[in-house]
Amino acid sequence: MVCIACFYIKLNYIICEYHRGHLSNGRKLMNFLLITYKLFVDSL
Repeated sequence: MVCIACFYIKLNYIICEYHRGHLSNGRKLMNFLLITYKLFVDSL
């Protein structure tokens, strides 16, 4: 099982990196990641 804290930190890091560079693409990626994260949490 993936450590939730580590997973969440990586998720936040990816979101921050995208917001820094491509804001519109970042929003799309963030929505995708949030959905993925919710599915990940629900599957635990």
